[in-house]
Amino acid sequence: MTGTPVLVYALLEHKSTPDPLTPLQVEEYKLRIWRRRIDDHPDDTFRLPPILALVFYHGERPWTVPRSISEMIADDASIRALTRLPGYYLHHVGPDGVPELAAEPELRALFLALYLSQAKAAQAEVMRYTEIFAHL
Repeated sequence: MTGTPVLVYALLEHKSTPDPLTPLQVEEYKLRIWRRRIDDHPDDTFRLPPILALVFYHGERPWTVPRSISEMIADDASIRALTRLPGYYLHHVGPDGVPELAAEPELRALFLALYLSQAKAAQAEVMRYTEIFAHL
């Protein structure tokens, strides 16, 4: 334990009937809480508090709806592992050069444009990639 204080929110939602949009509703509440936290503490935007979401249900029918947004996503088995991960994927097209990521010339051209928009590379390197893409 570090001794650092942690602020934990408990988000309580009440349902009398199963609502298939509950995961979206809960995530919207979380986003509102985090945005308010950012507004109230603008210097602490990268340290958001954890939020424990509790849904209280007292209906007669069984609760049969998804419990997370990831359960709502219509995906197939081949990409399920990728779509169920939290967050997002990042590929840094940075100062080390243009990555050879795609077989499609249009996608490679997009990566080149992204690279050149931030490039501080030597003119020779820029010209080399320009010549490569000119022959596609």
